[in-house]
Amino acid sequence: MVETICANGTVIPPFMIVQGKQHMESWYSEKLPISTRVALLESGYTNKEIALHYLDHLIQHTNASLDKPLKVLLMDQHGSHMDPDFIIKATASNIHPYPFPGHLTHVLQPLNVGVFQPYKH
Repeated sequence: MVETICANGTVIPPFMIVQGKQHMESWYSEKLPISTRVALLESGYTNKEIALHYLDHLIQHTNASLDKPLKVLLMDQHGSHMDPDFIIKATASNIHPYPFPGHLTHVLQPLNVGVFQPYKH
């Protein structure tokens, strides 16, 4: 599950990565918000292609473009996020990827520390 929250408090609909070769939309579609995007991937982990689909999802729901205000995307340094195609596509939509320093994501992720921490307890 990729969850995105904007600094202004806007929540982007979830982007789910479902592990498997096939899936039945009826298993979960009734309980998800309409704008939720579901990606099917055999491993269940993100890759370059899935990262680009997520970026399309983000661009769509933030209405990002060069004639709109700059957006900064805070993220880890996973290889799929550091791919030149991802960075070029993001920059072309006026989204500037800002990766956290390596091996410090668990300390610096603002959503894990500030937003999701209370739900864990």
